Amino acid sequence: MIDFAISPQGDLIFEEFEEPKSFKIDFRITESKGLNIKFHVLDPSVKQEQSGFKVSFATKQKTGLTHKASLVSETDQKLQQIRIALTTERGELPTRQSIGSRLSLARHQDINDSANLRLIEQYVLEAISGILTSPEVMAKPEKGVGNFYCQTVGIFIYEKGILIFKFYI
Repeated sequence: MIDFAISPQGDLIFEEFEEPKSFKIDFRITESKGLNIKFHVLDPSVKQEQSGFKVSFATKQKTGLTHKASLVSETDQKLQQIRIALTTERGELPTRQSIGSRLSLARHQDINDSANLRLIEQYVLEAISGILTSPEVMAKPEKGVGNFYCQTVGIFIYEKGILIFKFYI
């Protein structure tokens, strides 16, 4: 049985969940005869009495958050690596100089200039080259409308002709 797994990159995912409330019945055999039934609210540490048959109910027990380990799918792992590569500047991580992109160099240039868009595509391909086997990248200007007009560049990453990731700068 596998309790958890570590990805080839050393990632381990912990999923947070609330521990469910439980209903617990304890039975004890003693020397004395009789039946003893008690209900306890918020105090599961009740003194033990000598009874032939004892049933205890504890309600509103405190519960807390706990963690469980789960496996990461290969697709989710690759998407996470792409996001990290695009949001990290090349050389930003001292121990992993090869991780990251050079998108910051083109971020504030003219988004309508086709040469700048090709440069952005080149930077993205450079950043994700070790993650995907045959990536295709398309960068195109995205213009907002209304009072909060803004200009961004939409980056669309395809693997074997299928859009797998969108990113905006």
